[in-house]
Amino acid sequence: MFKKTFAILAFSAIAASTGLFAQEAGKTLKIAVADPICRESACSCVTGTLREYGETVKQIEKSSGLKLELSYFEEEALLLRELKKGSFDGVIGKLSVFGVIFKDASRNFVRLADIAKPDGDAMLSGVFIVYKNASLKDLASAKGKTFAFGQSDAPEKSQLAFETLKRLGIEVPKEDARQEHFSCKEGALALIERKADVAVISDYALQFGCIVVVGDPKDFSVIGRTDKAIPFTTFMVDSIKVSPENQKLLKKALLEVKGDSVPKELLSTGFVEPKPWPSDVVLP
Repeated sequence: MFKKTFAILAFSAIAASTGLFAQEAGKTLKIAVADPICRESACSCVTGTLREYGETVKQIEKSSGLKLELSYFEEEALLLRELKKGSFDGVIGKLSVFGVIFKDASRNFVRLADIAKPDGDAMLSGVFIVYKNASLKDLASAKGKTFAFGQSDAPEKSQLAFETLKRLGIEVPKEDARQEHFSCKEGALALIERKADVAVISDYALQFGCIVVVGDPKDFSVIGRTDKAIPFTTFMVDSIKVSPENQKLLKKALLEVKGDSVPKELLSTGFVEPKPWPSDVVLP
């Protein structure tokens, strides 16, 4: 880790003094977007009023003097391949899906700001839901019940959920016997089909309609929430490609998008300083 950090710092110093950085003030930064609640990058099951970046980008460009060219990705695997190749200068997306990028020695992504949700919270937790007419009214009463979890690359539906259940004295099935679902929609469907009694979904899924394609959101009730939360949507740049000066310009412009200056399209209270990833939660 020390050798990698030293090498990156040395490269940055040389690049800054010789003009080797790919981007300079006033130039265009290529930004990939994989925001799960953005109209252009959300999966097809996400409906209703969704986030857009048009006016927000104009505001950031005016404040920073930089140009932002956005490309949208619904398929995260494709995006990760492009990021590893260095195809983009930055990325906006769900932080938990970028673990492989942080472990890539050829790249060094730095979080500049996180995007708060409409309620002002920039953190993500998992919620435990049941289907209509369920006898369960709270999570503590769910001992012996069947759970539908998310996959390991969604900690709010896996790691954080396991910890919460263990604290309540509820046994978590071993990995080979665990019922896992790729999406919140599939978790909700497991409830409807009576394959599970309780499903764990991302806290934004009910608000942004991820399960409307399988049922009426009003038919689901929340009986619990994970004890811990993780950072949700973040704006990162590749420090190998973006100079320290441009990082400062962009970060300042992002954090100025707050309060009355936040465009309605962003569905947020604005950009905020990134909160650290919990040290006891494994980044996938």
